[in-house]
Order: sequence, then structure tokens, then C-alpha cells
Amino acid sequence: SYVFEDINETPIVSLFGGFSAPVKVKHDLDDAELRVIMVHDSDDLQRWDAAQILMQKHLMSRVESSVDNAKDLVNAYAQLLKQNVSAALMAEMINLMSID
Repeated sequence: SYVFEDINETPIVSLFGGFSAPVKVKHDLDDAELRVIMVHDSDDLQRWDAAQILMQKHLMSRVESSVDNAKDLVNAYAQLLKQNVSAALMAEMINLMSID
């Protein structure tokens, strides 16, 4: 285990950045942590994956209830638009994965 001292905030773990093979990991990151990864991670695949998870969670919550919780997700995409994110990455982040 690792112990980090003198850190004011709880770190958000982003695993396997730069890893070239697909890895499935079960994690318990909440929506706020996923938004941080989506907006601030240095690895584009991690950002894309976080966006996919958030979009799927949002769509499933819309199916299960009438509560609209898109505000935080839309704000995360707005933050991405303010950054120097490539158009190709942004296009992939707003598309849902297919099951082809």
C-alpha cells in the first residue's frame, strides 16, 4: 500500500493510462470523480472512458426515473470545449459505444 502525506484532497485514481491493451476494471468512482477524469486526465483514452461511463449512467437513470440529472454532465462537456481538446477526441467522447 502507499501512504501519501500532506495532501489536502483525496486523490482520484486513474488506472492504466497509456496502456495499449483493453483492460476491464471494476471501480467505485462516483460521478464527480468520473467528471474530473473526463475533464482533466492527461490520457485521452481515460477521458473517453469516463465520458462513456457517465453518459451510460445518465441514460440509464433517465430510463429508470424522470429526474433529469444532465446538468453536471453538460457542464463537464462545456469545460472540455474550453480546453484544447482535439475535434476527433470530442467527437468520440459524445458518441456512445456501439455493440458491433
